[in-house]
Amino acid sequence: MKAEYRTKQRAAILDFLKESSAHVTAKEVVKRLEELGMCVGIATVYRALDHFTEQGILRKFIIDPRSGFCYQY
Repeated sequence: MKAEYRTKQRAAILDFLKESSAHVTAKEVVKRLEELGMCVGIATVYRALDHFTEQGILRKFIIDPRSGFCYQY
């Protein structure tokens, strides 16, 4: 079993997702966090989104084949 840990980046990602009522992509998460002055890499965002999905915190959708995955809190 993996140890649970919480980083500033994960907390910021989760806070953004909680505030968003729409489906969001990983790129949208990165863009929003950059607007807030936080530097977060796309790989970090994908790992966090996968973690939150595995934990049942997020739902993962495919809207259309060209857009990739979207996530909803």
